[in-house]
Amino acid sequence: MVATVNGGHSAGLKFLIYGKTAWIGGLRGKLCTEQGITYEYGKGRSENRSSIEQDISTLMPTHVFNRLSSRFNDSTYV
Repeated sequence: MVATVNGGHSAGLKFLIYGKTAWIGGLRGKLCTEQGITYEYGKGRSENRSSIEQDISTLMPTHVFNRLSSRFNDSTYV
């Protein structure tokens, strides 16, 4: 999908977002949907580097956003 950004300049954006169940991560996905930006939520876990690398190599995003919870006891941790 091609998104219109910065006053009408077209750019092929694809976001990879970590933190789907966290408030800001979910909000980021909603904003992408509203603006027509292609995105996917990461499937890998933050403590497993190889799963993060696999997400990146498989999805080939233009940008990666990490919005994981900063509280280690938070049940919304990816």
